[in-house]
Amino acid sequence: MEYRDFLKEIPEGLGATEKTLQLWFVIYQWILEHGYADSADSPAFLQHINAFRKCSTQTVATHLRRMSDAKLIKRYVLRRKLSGEAKEELSIGSLLFAPGAESIPTTFVRYCLPGQQCPTEFKSYEAAVSALDGRMNAIRETVRP
Repeated sequence: MEYRDFLKEIPEGLGATEKTLQLWFVIYQWILEHGYADSADSPAFLQHINAFRKCSTQTVATHLRRMSDAKLIKRYVLRRKLSGEAKEELSIGSLLFAPGAESIPTTFVRYCLPGQQCPTEFKSYEAAVSALDGRMNAIRETVRP
C-alpha cells in the first residue's frame, strides 16, 4: 500500500497532523504485513516503530487506540488463561529459574484490520516457557546417572 492510498482511508475531519499520519501509515503497514499489532506482546513491533521514530510504549499504545477510534483498525482485548498446572509450573519456574516470567501480561489489547480474525498467540508466554524448558533440561542433564 502506498501512503496516498492510506490517506484515502482517513475519515474526513479527523484533524491528525502529517507527522501523526506518517506514523499511522508505518503502523498500518506493519498490521498489513503481520496481521496484528500490540504494544504488550510484540517487541519486534515496537522496534519497527522506533526505527521510524522514537516513541515510548505508552505513545505507541495511544496511537493504536486513536487509530481504532478512527475505525482504521479494530481493537481486541485478549486474556491469557492458563490451566492450574501451567500456572504452577510458571510460578515455581519463576521463583527458581526464570525471574520475570511472572510479568507476562494476563490481559492486553491487540489491534487488527477490520474484518480480520485476531490471532491469539502470546509470544512473551511462549518465550518464557521455552526459556524455562531450556533451564529445566540443563538441570536434568546435570542430575542424570
